[in-house]
Amino acid sequence: MIDTGGSVREGRRLHAAIRAVTAKPIRYVINTHAHPDHAFGNAAFAREGAVFVGHRHLPRALSERGPFYLNAFRRLMGDVLDNVELVAPQRQIDDAERLDLGNRVLTLQAWRAAHTITTSPSWTRLRERCFAGDLVFLRHIPVVDGSLRGWLAALGPLAALLPAASFWVTDR
Repeated sequence: MIDTGGSVREGRRLHAAIRAVTAKPIRYVINTHAHPDHAFGNAAFAREGAVFVGHRHLPRALSERGPFYLNAFRRLMGDVLDNVELVAPQRQIDDAERLDLGNRVLTLQAWRAAHTITTSPSWTRLRERCFAGDLVFLRHIPVVDGSLRGWLAALGPLAALLPAASFWVTDR
């Protein structure tokens, strides 16, 4: 599972959608970065037994910024954010790491500060897909709480990873 959504409610819906297709275990939950719309659904997967995976700076970002995001979003969204847990990754990516899923190998790349300080897009060559974790946006520049220069510098290497790939833009 890559990015669990912006609330436990949304995470539960994602979990149910997965279960509608397969009963196979969810081995990994990958958070591409610490923004609420990517990590606030983690609690829906916490009891699954999956290993949470993310950038080496993700635990710090969740502890420093998570409470602010939670309080700010709760003022706007109310009880939608009930049951949110800031779940830090048990497995942290420092550079690049491969996760062998059996019939597919997923490669995770820890980027220097770009969209955030914790951006870790992932890609697979089997189907030439890249989950860009908000490094790629359509028709606008992303919110940057990492480094605008780092984000600009990441675009070329990111595009070179899979020149023929389809990018999955995870921001809704």
